[in-house]
Amino acid sequence: MLLYLSAPFIVLAQILLEVFILAPARVTAYFLDLVYPIYVFLGIAVITGAFLGLIARTVTTHAMHAVEPKIETDRKALQM
Repeated sequence: MLLYLSAPFIVLAQILLEVFILAPARVTAYFLDLVYPIYVFLGIAVITGAFLGLIARTVTTHAMHAVEPKIETDRKALQM
């Protein structure tokens, strides 16, 4: 008998749970599934760009030292 009396409250709680917690969680999970490939692609692009930039900086630094080895001492003199 107690279940019959509390049935409206149980149904209301189920509806509120569905509307305010479960449905937004499903929508968020679906959206994240859609965006994940873009996230991975952009992450790889950023990592690759940083790696290529570091390599380019290293190569140009070595090339500058090969042409003019005095450049590093000039920078230190300017910083003081």
